[in-house]
Amino acid sequence: MRACWTLVIVLICALPGVAAAQSGGLASNSICPQVWQPVCGEDGNTYANLCRANRAEVEVVANGECETPADLLATEPDEENRCPPRFAPICGADGNTYANSCFAVLAGTTPESNGLCDDASCPTDEIPVCGRNGQTFLNRCVADEARVGVIYAGACDTNACPEVFAPVCGVDDQTYPNACAADAAGVAIARDAACEQRRCPQIFVPVCGADDVTYGNACQAERAGVRIVAPGDCAGDNCPRTFQPVCASSGRTYDNQCLLEADGKTMLYAGACATSSSGSD
Repeated sequence: MRACWTLVIVLICALPGVAAAQSGGLASNSICPQVWQPVCGEDGNTYANLCRANRAEVEVVANGECETPADLLATEPDEENRCPPRFAPICGADGNTYANSCFAVLAGTTPESNGLCDDASCPTDEIPVCGRNGQTFLNRCVADEARVGVIYAGACDTNACPEVFAPVCGVDDQTYPNACAADAAGVAIARDAACEQRRCPQIFVPVCGADDVTYGNACQAERAGVRIVAPGDCAGDNCPRTFQPVCASSGRTYDNQCLLEADGKTMLYAGACATSSSGSD
């Protein structure tokens, strides 16, 4: 039996990457597990797990996500009466819902409780987010009410619109693949549907068509005469709707690391960006 165990140990140690991992390194061809056990690297970036940090050859300085920039946590407006673009709704003493406590102070009231006020609609504070259907929403709450997942904080980048078909009809009577494409053309939207077509349900449940185009829902694919080959995005980046914001090197905040990586971006640090940018990496 002892000889058998010795043989097993020898075989395991001979496997690619195992010996390297035991000595503190990691084989370049190894595959890291898809689990979220964040660690903070010495470069100030948060990595999904220890394996990812090792792959990047970055020393880990602490378990958990790296600290969020202090200016993002500001509870009072700055000298120019600006509040951080952080969506953490609170109910003010005046009975109105605000995007965060800073906006409540800016409105001349005080935060009373966390979350939306009872029977209240979404706050009207402008902290735009880009939905996965290519539409810019006033804030995260409005996107959630529309049941549309958020890709990143900030208005949709008209230089890199999401590749999804959620058609809108412009005031020029032309159909655009999504609201972002209409904005890029400088055309106002007349209605949320293709021109001269019966309106499909205004829900975003993406499907992948045989033409490798992501459609907003099955109805939109059917109207386009395209066969559905799979549920979800064609790119296969069906990331969870968890809100664990990360900041890209472009200054754009993504809802989570999965969405950032699916967009092919580089992470700068964990937490929402202190400022928003529409530039590219």
